[in-house]
Amino acid sequence: MKMKSQQKREDKASLNSVKKEVRKQVGSTGENPFTPKTYLIRYWNKEIQNNQAKPIFLLSKASPLSATESASFSKLATQNALSSRLSAFCASANLLCFPDSLPSTFGTKSDFDTYEDQKNYGNPDQDNYGGSGEFTKQMVEPGKFFRESMLKKGKVIPMPDINDKLPERSFLPRSISSKQPFFTLKVSELKHIFHAGDNSTMETMIVKSLSECKRAPNPGEIKRCVSSAEDMIDFAVSMLGRNIDILTTKNVNGSKQSIMIGSIEGINGGKVTDSVTCHQLLFPYLLYYCHSVPKVRVYQVDILDPNSKAKINNGVAICHMNTSSWSPTHAAFLALGSAPGRIEEHPRQSFVGTVADNIRYGPQLRGQKLSDEEVYKLLKLADLDSSFYSKTGGELSVGQAQRVALARTLANKPEVLLLDEPTSALDPISTENIEDVLVNLKKKQGMTIIMVSHSIKQIQRIADIVCLLVKGEIVEVLRPDKLSEAKYPMALRFGSPVKTHSPRKPI
Repeated sequence: MKMKSQQKREDKASLNSVKKEVRKQVGSTGENPFTPKTYLIRYWNKEIQNNQAKPIFLLSKASPLSATESASFSKLATQNALSSRLSAFCASANLLCFPDSLPSTFGTKSDFDTYEDQKNYGNPDQDNYGGSGEFTKQMVEPGKFFRESMLKKGKVIPMPDINDKLPERSFLPRSISSKQPFFTLKVSELKHIFHAGDNSTMETMIVKSLSECKRAPNPGEIKRCVSSAEDMIDFAVSMLGRNIDILTTKNVNGSKQSIMIGSIEGINGGKVTDSVTCHQLLFPYLLYYCHSVPKVRVYQVDILDPNSKAKINNGVAICHMNTSSWSPTHAAFLALGSAPGRIEEHPRQSFVGTVADNIRYGPQLRGQKLSDEEVYKLLKLADLDSSFYSKTGGELSVGQAQRVALARTLANKPEVLLLDEPTSALDPISTENIEDVLVNLKKKQGMTIIMVSHSIKQIQRIADIVCLLVKGEIVEVLRPDKLSEAKYPMALRFGSPVKTHSPRKPI
């Protein structure tokens, strides 16, 4: 009897310890510590290793189910019996279950179908890399796309409609969502659960969203559809690590109006960074298409009223720096008048400030301060005049930004200049300008330049010696005018001589 009493006391002490830890994790709000929302808070605390505030946006999407309801519906999901309690399930879990009898705000079924085709995100990144181009048949809303150079303090630009037109829904708890037949091959089971008839709006909604989720990723893209907040956290951690934050536009103020750009903060110091972007899809419960794409810059921007200059919002801007794999019919190109690989694929300064600030950066790290005269000389070496001294990155063309990057490198006084495809993202005129600078550096400064290039024409125009690399090893060394005499089989495929009327001498 004494042993049993002792065991009970130990069990009670253990239970109190667990309760104390749970209260510590979720706060002392008095909220039931076993609801999906409080579980999500504990999950965030466990997976994310920083002192950032809890993500209000993500928590607002947590399932409203009580602990009892969550356990009950989870059991029904295990038994494939959710359809028997669909009305109660939809009402308690905040789901969209009756699209054929929507509230009047969604209009008729025909209106809803049209809306479903347009979707909420308007800028579907899944089309960025070569999609069907169906979206481009629609009118491109002003402000939907813009160049990075337009993101400039004091500039007035149109803001698109960012109101969330999708019906309000919540995530399902992972204990339920993980039991759903989330595969296009099991559409019939989903139709059964949500009472969707053949050729109904609900069936169309399910099929379209699941088809997008099962689509193969585009070049350079890593994608996943997430149907629970925990899944979203897991994907973000797998891409970015555990020190992450969730950024969203604060509100919808300024929507469909002209707005003024206020203060701009570059995430990761404005450098190219890794990010995960998530777009909401239309589905009975909250479903997001999340993906990570290469070469983006992310900014948090204060949005001002253009008349009063008062701050009305804070937005998030993501600039895709590599558009070379996007579809030529992407709406961004129609709106901005360009083509794949020709916009935002540029080396704008990796640091904030003026051109002069950027050129001085390297020497400053070594405790040296360049004089104005020294900065002007470096600009001249890079074929830039003194007017560029005080310009910012947003005022530079692609070729000019590349030459600033070269001047910044020259400020470090390298004995050997190493360049990795310095003209790969440039148009022909900018390419020729950079090549002229390199030739002049060799002739006037006696600088040794080692450059990686996949352009045989460029090699034959400016190189002294060519080293052919195959799988990281030099297999042949010869002069550029002797490429046609190369012995290595791969070299013979590219070794045809190129005639050029350029007066420049090779490096």
